[in-house]
Amino acid sequence: MGCILKSDIASEFQVDGKIAALYRDLDAHMKKNRASLAEEIRQFDSDAADNYLTYTGLPLAIGFYPVVLSGAQVRHISSVAEAMLRLMEKVTALFLREPSIREVFGFSPEQIELIEVDPGYALSIPCARFDSFFDGVDIRFTEINTDGAAGMDGAEKVANLFLAAPMMREFFSGRPVKVFDTSRRVLQTLLDCYAQYLESKGRGAEAESPMIAIVDWKEARTNAEFAAFEEFCRAEGFRALVADPRELEYDGRALTHNGSKIDLIYRRVVSIEYMERLDEVEAMTRAFKDGAVCVVGSFRSDVAFNKKVFALLHTPELRHFFTESEREMIDRHVPWTQPFRDAECDYRGERVGMPELARERKDGFVLKPSALYEGRGVHLGFQMTESGWDDTIATALEGDYVLQELLRTPSAPLSVSKEDFQLAPRFIHLGEFVFGGKFSGFYCRAAEGPLIDATSHERLMPCFVLES
Repeated sequence: MGCILKSDIASEFQVDGKIAALYRDLDAHMKKNRASLAEEIRQFDSDAADNYLTYTGLPLAIGFYPVVLSGAQVRHISSVAEAMLRLMEKVTALFLREPSIREVFGFSPEQIELIEVDPGYALSIPCARFDSFFDGVDIRFTEINTDGAAGMDGAEKVANLFLAAPMMREFFSGRPVKVFDTSRRVLQTLLDCYAQYLESKGRGAEAESPMIAIVDWKEARTNAEFAAFEEFCRAEGFRALVADPRELEYDGRALTHNGSKIDLIYRRVVSIEYMERLDEVEAMTRAFKDGAVCVVGSFRSDVAFNKKVFALLHTPELRHFFTESEREMIDRHVPWTQPFRDAECDYRGERVGMPELARERKDGFVLKPSALYEGRGVHLGFQMTESGWDDTIATALEGDYVLQELLRTPSAPLSVSKEDFQLAPRFIHLGEFVFGGKFSGFYCRAAEGPLIDATSHERLMPCFVLES
């Protein structure tokens, strides 16, 4: 993997000798079969669209070229991701009992009330997807998605469809690779949480097969993924439906959708939007508070979803809550982050004003809204003019933002052509799924820019492990 993006914020993705040899052989194989490549890609895209791989009703942009990791790399990523998830669980537990932790977030009383509801199972964050940068050697996390952790269906299917393409089936026939069975892991996590919920209600001996509702707005951009997971659940022998939270009904005993009683909710609706429409989702809220339905994940996952959770980890006054090994993990894997306000902060041993720090070191920082998603409102200083950055600082000071140290983004040459084989450098954004506290696969995207947003021309890439 030779050429990389010519940018001060790019770092070359490191591959070991065995993976490097695989890429050399793969590139030669694709060049040799150049004549049939366009047709294979066309069929690959068609198969993806037929398998619910759409976004906002349009075919998902996917890449016909893999990101292959070694077993050693995946073991390292798995270990760190699971440890980071345990740390997020600890922070959530601290939030529930420590006023100094709670003050960091500034949640509304209504949101705190939902966070305090005991969901009936042990994990505060049963479903998670980290956003991270992995350079082939080490990993650093930029945020964590906990409102449903989207993308697992696409990541799994893209990898399987890629390996099923005739050209790739031939190439990988003698090279054992592993694709993560992510959807099955999600279903198992839902069922495990439901079993604990039943136990908490004194109904643990019941052999219930729950009605599973995947709940989000009917106009959600990821609604094709909901349909795919509904189909997967039914294929596994479980009853399932997709429901808009505004269409649920609650009579004080059972939560229903069009007359069907719901036992288990897989919550995909994002909390910030849910809180904005509380008057429209009263039935689901009441049923959750009454313990009449099992909701996975509960609103306790809001603590880790908020980007201020990373700021908390770097706040000197709160470091005593963490062990020495936890502090070492934070320093190694979490970039410096602070809630952005007109105040002083500690930065690398200095006491400095945050607005001044952001202005003077513009190219080294990112400003992010604390509770938005999909890259919305994220600004990278180095991409902006000084006047534009000053305007962003002013906006952020009036809103709810964090200031985060910019990380170098790994890049590698990938095949991006739809008609012919050619390599072009792309930034690699790796995401780690952690379901039920266990590492469960990757959501790997390649983009023209270091930020995943509407302008980055991102592609979902097949990602799997070369087994030794």
